[in-house]
Amino acid sequence: MTRPAKPHPTNIVEGPSVSRWHCPCCGEDVPRLLPNGMLNRHRFLAADAWLAHPDTESAAHELGAEPGFDICLGCRDTVRQLLGTLLVPADEEADLLVTSGKAGTGIIGAVLPEVADETLICVFDADDDGRLVVDEVIPLSQFDPRRMTYPTHRGAIDPAVWSAYQAELEKIRDA
Repeated sequence: MTRPAKPHPTNIVEGPSVSRWHCPCCGEDVPRLLPNGMLNRHRFLAADAWLAHPDTESAAHELGAEPGFDICLGCRDTVRQLLGTLLVPADEEADLLVTSGKAGTGIIGAVLPEVADETLICVFDADDDGRLVVDEVIPLSQFDPRRMTYPTHRGAIDPAVWSAYQAELEKIRDA
């Protein structure tokens, strides 16, 4: 026996539609408003794009970074969480509970939307002169979060990388 189809209710009023816009960071068409009514567009500034370090800023400009546009809330929060994170080399997976850092560990010094048709994560390491230089550029879509590490002691991490990491931790603590 088949059941008859239920009639559609006639007392449902369709709510307002929310227009969408294209977020340059994630490349998605996202709603202009969040469910709580807040705007889903946030200004992406230099402080959001790279660490407050002259080497990361100059490298970001060399790669073509031009902050000053809007990104969605999800991307803003993601970028803020990634910036200043330590990463082990690409062929390793991090052990999150380590107390001492490994050699070859770099720091995410810049996250750059709208540079090469995709958001780029710039991993910095130190050169022989102790300057931070771009060691690796990873498209956000290929980022492997298993490389993130949070040691409590410098260990074998280069002093310039560790110093930038500690400065970022202090900035977070003071916020």
